Amino acid sequence: MRFLSNALRVVPAALLLLLLLTTARVAQAAGEASFSVRPASTQSTNAAYFVYDAEPGQVIQDDVLVINTGDAPGTVRLYALDGMTGPTGGIVFPDADAPRSQVGAWVQLDETEVTLGPGESRTVGFTVTVPRELRAGHHVGGIAAQGTAVNEGSGQFQVNVQTRVVTAVQVNIPGPAVEHLTINGVTPSVQSSKQTLLLALRNDGNQMVKPQGTVTIADGEGRELHSIPLQVHTFLPDTAIEYPLMIPGEALAAGDYQVVVDLQYGAQGTARYEGTFTIPEAQAAPESEATPGEQSATVTAPAEQGLSIWMIVAVAGAGLLAGLLLAGGGLLIWRRRAAVRRSEAPAAGQGSGVSPIRPLVPLSHANTVRIRQSEGDDEAGATQW
Repeated sequence: MRFLSNALRVVPAALLLLLLLTTARVAQAAGEASFSVRPASTQSTNAAYFVYDAEPGQVIQDDVLVINTGDAPGTVRLYALDGMTGPTGGIVFPDADAPRSQVGAWVQLDETEVTLGPGESRTVGFTVTVPRELRAGHHVGGIAAQGTAVNEGSGQFQVNVQTRVVTAVQVNIPGPAVEHLTINGVTPSVQSSKQTLLLALRNDGNQMVKPQGTVTIADGEGRELHSIPLQVHTFLPDTAIEYPLMIPGEALAAGDYQVVVDLQYGAQGTARYEGTFTIPEAQAAPESEATPGEQSATVTAPAEQGLSIWMIVAVAGAGLLAGLLLAGGGLLIWRRRAAVRRSEAPAAGQGSGVSPIRPLVPLSHANTVRIRQSEGDDEAGATQW
């Protein structure tokens, strides 16, 4: 019993130590550098990113502001790159080692690596050299700030984590504005275990556009099955995409279908496609799991994995503490009952009869109940005060 009593004193301190270690680990994981980039001067016509109305052959000099918004020092790598249209529209930027032929090739930075402390910032100059032979319209690239690799986790869970932010650089060349979008075909596919139509779209104009419209699907006899709204985000000039449009509801049966795509874009632009497609047997009933070649996985960041282990240890410690407290409570009740039995036992020289023992008040009422014994009483009375 003395061992149990000592354990009840030690376990809370051990649990507190575990919680402190967990908190310290969270604080350690939270300390990291985080960067942002934005225009530092008034050369640009936009405060959020760089926009220049330029002539072919013009040379533009400007500055980008790099800020460490994190709570730890860090080194950031700076580089320029071309803009691209994402699969569903919108401007995306490739990896640092991707080839450059547009704005990414026109931009030269004065510095390519900057080290900043928490809250510090630095202005970095750059030059945009616009080619002499260049079509009119919109040209988009970006300036990226990429943090150095940081090892997170431990042991086999250790990986390199890199963060990157990009501010866009848009160069507008004067000349006739041309808005022209083409729909070059519709192909059935399966993505994320869902029947999908891949719409082959191309922006042949020199302006950014945001197409929207409807896609109508009918069976082989022309009966309409679906009318699906479509919204494509920013679509850059001279780019092509295969827009994935998921078919809602139940999977289409194998067979032939008709499709009509109607899109509107820009000031008055329209595009229309009428055709057919065939759902093969292999795509008629997609499995709930990923199809071969389309594997999906959820990756937990190493820092989160480490934190989970500490939390598991803390929860286990809390469970152990709860079990010991329950055992201690049981011991306390047993000792109280034993004391009551001794107080009710006949005095020496008196009769050997045993007085009945009234049950103690349940432990859950201990905050509102006191135990008292009246003089001359043979029984211990439990009175609620």
